[in-house]
Amino acid sequence: MILSTLADIDEMIRICDDLGGPESRAAVAQFQSAEFHFRTAVDQTLDPMSEAYVAGQIALYEEISGRSLDQASGEMTPLTAEHHVPGPNPYNSPDVANMARHGRTITNMLAAANLPAGARVLDMGCGWGLSSELMAYCGAQVDAVDINPEFVRLVNLRAEHHRTGVKARVGTFDDCALQGPYDLILFYECLHHSVRPWRTVKRMASALAPTGKIAIAGEPINAIWWKNWGLRLDYLSVYCIRKFGWFESGWSEDFIQRCFADAGLTLELHAGIGLSNGHIGYATRPDIPAGARPDPSAAGQIIRIDQAPLEALNRQYDALYNSRTMRLARGIKGLLPGWALPPRR
Repeated sequence: MILSTLADIDEMIRICDDLGGPESRAAVAQFQSAEFHFRTAVDQTLDPMSEAYVAGQIALYEEISGRSLDQASGEMTPLTAEHHVPGPNPYNSPDVANMARHGRTITNMLAAANLPAGARVLDMGCGWGLSSELMAYCGAQVDAVDINPEFVRLVNLRAEHHRTGVKARVGTFDDCALQGPYDLILFYECLHHSVRPWRTVKRMASALAPTGKIAIAGEPINAIWWKNWGLRLDYLSVYCIRKFGWFESGWSEDFIQRCFADAGLTLELHAGIGLSNGHIGYATRPDIPAGARPDPSAAGQIIRIDQAPLEALNRQYDALYNSRTMRLARGIKGLLPGWALPPRR
């Protein structure tokens, strides 16, 4: 299925909503293989950190969304905070499996981060506050920042009601007041909203404690549409860009590692422990002591060993053990006191 006009996208949005939302099974089945053709062309030979390249991605965003990029209005989600204050979770959601899915990711991130007791944590782009509350429950002292004043109000109301100790304030990636030093700065499903993530990362790096880490989880790391970074062009991302005005980007692994390297940090990505078994990444200073490094095994990461080299080595050993030379050696070993062949496995 190829969608090449804004009218096509608007019709896709209508159908998704009629089917129960863009993540409903029926919507996924109908649109997961959709391709989108747009007039705006982005020159991928440009430096991906240049303003010319950024301008190309913003032009593409404006074509899809039908509006100018203004994250102060485009990243807003309307809600009535009071309705969510007494609930068991910030969404007031009874969806046990989905809440557990996000809870597992956040607690995996904490378990593997190797933080000190009572760690100071900054939850950037905290949204509804689920990650903030879970980290506070685990004993962290949590500052939370979000661009949406209603989200911040909800987080603070729930902090007072449930006595979580979380302190939230309004801010953006580019202008929020950093009250470090922090042992951990978390981006959970939010760094991809940054138009210039290299600048965001550099700002955050300045607020880290000497053994502090930046963690990313639930972030889109792939090179499906762009060599370095750009708007994600799957149907769900296009739906969100068009309907809500969200800036939905993603990056290649090499590019996001470059963003952290330019900030003086080394980013390591650990597969299988993140959202939907995806990555959790930790960025640290190169000189961080070994005892303070993240430990992905604490989150149950399984290290798979490539068996092919071991099997090849076993075959070589078998060939040597059964060779004519070794058979002769076994026959005369009694003539050499104190000498023995390696045992047969």
